[in-house]
Amino acid sequence: MRKTFPAVNPDAVRLDGVRAPYPPAPGVLVALQDCATGALRETPQSAREVQLLASRAFSVSPGRVYAAPGGKVLELLCRTLFFACRTVSSPSARPRGAVALCSPDPDTGAVLEKEEVAELCSAGGSTVLVDERLRLEESGLTELLPEHENLVLLRSIGFTHGLLGVNIAFALCSRERVQALIDQGGGPDRPALRAAAAAFLEEEYAGNVRARLVESRESLRRSLEELGFACPPTPGVFLTARHARARPARLRNELSRRGIEIALPAEEQGGIKLFLGTEPEHTALLYALKDILRAYP
Repeated sequence: MRKTFPAVNPDAVRLDGVRAPYPPAPGVLVALQDCATGALRETPQSAREVQLLASRAFSVSPGRVYAAPGGKVLELLCRTLFFACRTVSSPSARPRGAVALCSPDPDTGAVLEKEEVAELCSAGGSTVLVDERLRLEESGLTELLPEHENLVLLRSIGFTHGLLGVNIAFALCSRERVQALIDQGGGPDRPALRAAAAAFLEEEYAGNVRARLVESRESLRRSLEELGFACPPTPGVFLTARHARARPARLRNELSRRGIEIALPAEEQGGIKLFLGTEPEHTALLYALKDILRAYP
């Protein structure tokens, strides 16, 4: 029997996955246009220049930055640096080999504190990877890099700089590990380098977008709490929310009928997962939730 899938509504409000609510800065659009027209050949962008710009943005030394497509970074880290890789949801779990952690946690939004990461790095010499690509605010974990050579931070500028379609991520780690990554996998293609360089030069624009997203996230969180949701604070690009009277799957289905798509955590804990969108999309979500909750006893 042939499996069928529901049609995707192109006009739906999509809060079910990571996307950039705001467009790239004007300078990034010019850089991408140059790539499309071939003007890039006249003004090549080197990996070294991006490395210098990224080091300034992340407050680390240039030799501690490696840039590549996000999936490629993870593949190379697992292949060249880890003896055994497990993903754990808490630093209290201490497997041998490597420890891979997401901060914020993709299911709960909880984050690792700097003291927790430092303790984990000191526990036994295992490689500690902290994936911060879904975090908006600075964590301060880069301050641990000089002291803990076994720490690797994974970051992205896609959400705040409007570059999710470009797919470039940054591994911040020891100089030896950066060189190993370069030797094994090279780096990103030239259009991605060009876009990333232009984005780093538009830091004021990105800072304004970041501030706007944080304000929008906190406003949405307060509004959800007013509707009876338990919505813990997080520095991430999504919120998790639980309602005592509403089942998550039913909420998702009711919202989908109204043209709003949301996600459920991989490990369903009685809640829903909302990736950040624009202010009008958040308003549409809140109106729909009010309407749905009226029918609940």
